[in-house]
Amino acid sequence: MSDARAAAAAIEVRRLSKRFGAVNAVDRLSFDVPIGSVTGFLGPNGAGKTTTLRMVLGLAIPSSGEARVLGEPYRALERPLSRVGAALETTGFHPGRSARAHLEIACLEGGLDRARADAVLSLTGMGEFADMRVRGFSLGMKQRLAFATALLGEPTVLVLDEPANGLDPAGVAWLRGFLRRFAEGGGAVLVSSHLLSEVAEIADRVVVIDRGTLVADDTVDRLVGAGGETVVVRSPDQDRLRSAVETAGGVVLGRPDGALGVKQLSIERVGEVAGAQGLVLHELRRETASLEDAFLALTGTPPPPGGVVPGAPPIRPDVHDEASP
Repeated sequence: MSDARAAAAAIEVRRLSKRFGAVNAVDRLSFDVPIGSVTGFLGPNGAGKTTTLRMVLGLAIPSSGEARVLGEPYRALERPLSRVGAALETTGFHPGRSARAHLEIACLEGGLDRARADAVLSLTGMGEFADMRVRGFSLGMKQRLAFATALLGEPTVLVLDEPANGLDPAGVAWLRGFLRRFAEGGGAVLVSSHLLSEVAEIADRVVVIDRGTLVADDTVDRLVGAGGETVVVRSPDQDRLRSAVETAGGVVLGRPDGALGVKQLSIERVGEVAGAQGLVLHELRRETASLEDAFLALTGTPPPPGGVVPGAPPIRPDVHDEASP
């Protein structure tokens, strides 16, 4: 890793490990989160993502290795709320408090001006719910309140675990734009999410872990580009088509939809091969790799029916539940 990149790192993770008995939840993990970037943090369920985030924030003690935020262990930071904003869960709210009361108490604990409470409520679209008690909040509203709490100190670094969980499509779009502007303004974001399409939209870099170990640390473009282009082709005579394409040097991959995925031949060449054999084609198109494809290949996770990554949170309407305020 270059000295220039390390010097520009907002978060530095070095050979970080965490053991729970005989289980290595995180195993000698190293990566950086550069200033001015959004870094996606991906892995299957149980890969060690949340444990890693908790160690970065000083909420769990590493078995070995270290994590630094803005050059210091989190616990050594002065006025940490003004340096780092974190949202790891949506369950840490007193159900009888209003959104404003929750934020004002956080301001008091962090030595911040209480006026920041109304500022972040407005910023996150929660102003009209400022005096509503948390017990009446939907998951999406709790998510916005957790994010508002993370923004109280106007931090330089954001550490977020599944921040889009429960948001409606408009909320997801707002979050995407906010995180991009935050990074472009000189901030740094480390965001863990199962919504791979959203990570692909907002992240500059992606860190992928599996079973607590690093399997990829690269730009989204390079990770996706490594998958190359696939030609998707379908014929009433799939066996003859497969044989002809393989004879021409193509690598044929089976697909759940019954079509053939062809690597190492251009779409033009696949069409020529089929034409030379007199094969009728019902489908012939290019398909570029996605971040989901790269993730599944890196982690060895089999693609489930419908292409939904296991554990992906549902998109729920961003409205309050039926519980009374």
